[in-house]
Amino acid sequence: MDYEGTACTTYIYEQEGMLKELFVKDSTAFSLKDGRDITAVSSLSIEALGDGLYHFTTADSRGETASLIAAERSVP
Repeated sequence: MDYEGTACTTYIYEQEGMLKELFVKDSTAFSLKDGRDITAVSSLSIEALGDGLYHFTTADSRGETASLIAAERSVP
């Protein structure tokens, strides 16, 4: 993704029971611990559906699940 003329990437992942997001310049060194906590989860799965679509599924500590389908987006 290009953000204000700078190549950047957004990472969505699970680490130590937390759903996290990390937005960084592509040229920046980083660690997964640098991500921001979104919410507590016990699991996360991400399935590429094709055509820039992704199916996200999470479960909480009680085993309740939530899912959504999101589209990849590029900023012109």
